[in-house]
Amino acid sequence: MVVSGKPLIATNKLITMKRDPKKTASNKADRMYQQIGSNMYKYCAVCNKPMSCLHHYYPKSTSAGLRYEIKNGVPLCVGCHLRHHSANDPDIQSGMLLFMKEQWGDNWDIELRQQKQILQEERKVKDLAWYKVQIDILQELLNNSEANAYLPPEDLWRN
Repeated sequence: MVVSGKPLIATNKLITMKRDPKKTASNKADRMYQQIGSNMYKYCAVCNKPMSCLHHYYPKSTSAGLRYEIKNGVPLCVGCHLRHHSANDPDIQSGMLLFMKEQWGDNWDIELRQQKQILQEERKVKDLAWYKVQIDILQELLNNSEANAYLPPEDLWRN
């Protein structure tokens, strides 16, 4: 039997869907990335309301290799995240850009674009092994609290 293009396996009259290991790994890594973001930041980079997510400055759809790069994450509240995605609000965009430059320096975007180019040339992005490596890196950040090393000295974006 096939539902929504996915094969189902019948066992003891129960029907279960096969889990895609790559999707399971990407979901786990996504949750870990967001956890690191919430450990690092408490407030929205644009309006200073409580942060709800770590938004990808360079979108996942065009920059898969930067998906779990901490320097690609901007803390946003629900409202600013919605305004950015629904209206591409220039105030949100400029607030994110200002935050990134203050947080990572004037050349942060050049470094990320170079990293993106290297990963694309290697063509190792987004297979199961790549996700497992990302999970290991993210776990190290969570375990050792190394994510806190990314905080600015003046600790502007945290309680």
